[in-house]
Amino acid sequence: MNDDLNDLVQQTHVAGVLAEKLPLDPSAEIEVDVAPSWLRAEPFVDSVDVTLSVAGGEMSYGKSFRSGRWIRRAGLRLVELRSQGQLGQEETAYRSLVATASKDHGSNGHGSNGHGSNGHEVALRPPAIEIPPIEDRTLEELGIRRLTSGTLAAHRPILVNRQFERDVIERTRDTGLTETGGAVLGRYVRLPQALPETETRIVTVLSASVCDARHEGTSAQWHISPDALAEAAELAEISGQRVMTVWHSHPFCDKACEKRDTCQAVVIPAFFSNEDCQMAEMLFPSRASIFPVSGKTAVGQTDPLLVIHGWDDGLKPVPWRRYED
Repeated sequence: MNDDLNDLVQQTHVAGVLAEKLPLDPSAEIEVDVAPSWLRAEPFVDSVDVTLSVAGGEMSYGKSFRSGRWIRRAGLRLVELRSQGQLGQEETAYRSLVATASKDHGSNGHGSNGHGSNGHEVALRPPAIEIPPIEDRTLEELGIRRLTSGTLAAHRPILVNRQFERDVIERTRDTGLTETGGAVLGRYVRLPQALPETETRIVTVLSASVCDARHEGTSAQWHISPDALAEAAELAEISGQRVMTVWHSHPFCDKACEKRDTCQAVVIPAFFSNEDCQMAEMLFPSRASIFPVSGKTAVGQTDPLLVIHGWDDGLKPVPWRRYED
């Protein structure tokens, strides 16, 4: 479980930095406290609570997690059991998270502690903490003319270029049942002051997509070309940006046919699958990364929609707002 807990620590740290609740200084001494919250009684865990504090108590930030790597492993195991015929398609599998006392009681002296079921502190190996590169810029310097529709999260505002969204939707419609995608350029920016309805000056900006024929898709998968991704990174550097992430589509169809009532491109909405999570963690391991997916999201929908997923107790849809340049 140590890697699982370290992942929660990294998510908490990145969220705290982007919310300006923890320092940007990578050399800052951070104290980590991890503790289970019981589901009625031990040993079953309802949530894992992580609190990070700057030495001296000047700044602190905490999050409670009910999802983690153990959930994604369970999801993959479920698919495996069904594919092997050990679990029927209509059968239900149950999972639970259990915490037990460790034989190792006491702190490791490096500011990272967990709590066993007897209340004693348990030594943890602290993870490597990484802070995403954040630039001090104004909206004018970014070429942002005005903000339009959408919603901003108070502690994680995300701005998306309206033209980028149009390009994604158009390409998703054009490729139809074949998955497609591309690299996404952008940057992390600290504004002079927080945007209305937000509580942090740090904003994530997605500005453009770089599509490449070397990325190949099928009706069930999208294969990323490392060479194409490397060239996108070179292009981003020329424009003073970086490859923030990749976007991909799920099969989409708005045509009338006799199979429409059962067609997966019609009845199954776009979502971030376990396979998507594996790809995301391999290519963009930072918990600051966000992942746009386009496709169907509602019954009766006639156009593809863009949904952005971010790390918030697992990968979940997050709010964002459009801008025009």
